[in-house]
Amino acid sequence: MSQYFAAFPSINYSGTNAKNITLRTNIVKSFSQNASNFYTYLIKDGETADAIAYDYYNDANYIWVIYMVNNIIDPYYEWPLSTVEFEKFIIDKYGSLASAKQTTVYYKKIPTNYYLNDTTNEFILASLYNPTTDGYSWTKVTIDDEIKISAITNPDPAIWQEIDAYTDESEQNENKRSIRLLDNSFITSINKQLRDVMNG
Repeated sequence: MSQYFAAFPSINYSGTNAKNITLRTNIVKSFSQNASNFYTYLIKDGETADAIAYDYYNDANYIWVIYMVNNIIDPYYEWPLSTVEFEKFIIDKYGSLASAKQTTVYYKKIPTNYYLNDTTNEFILASLYNPTTDGYSWTKVTIDDEIKISAITNPDPAIWQEIDAYTDESEQNENKRSIRLLDNSFITSINKQLRDVMNG
């Protein structure tokens, strides 16, 4: 990873000498125009980027390709933690696993089940629906507003789900597992583009 960034030219950023990593955006754009150049990969528990690079590109040094096409700048924070690493992170941040599970971070609105009248497009709560009351055709639908509120006084458990810190952190960690892998037939081409960008 450090060798990859070492290839980028330096710029003055707020008085500090820094690598101009924004140049990589142009490289990725050239491949992103065609979705078939990539495929989705789910990172296994404890799996590292260099291991994936070795298995797929036959060279662990192509770890930078994985980071670049997924816009990962800091692998420590942007790569999923293993189960052991995750639990250590939770304990360091919240004191213990139990404490994290007892810490409410927000309330999430529970998805509501309705029936949709196929003729009038009217909704009726699933709890109020009686299929024998009319001759209309109805379709069951679920509406999830994705409403999150940090604090509610006396929340109705039928409407609001309490989300604890452990669950929230776990979901964030799991969301990092889905990445894109550039088809290995483009490795030569992306190497050439990187050299061209570095040479100005």
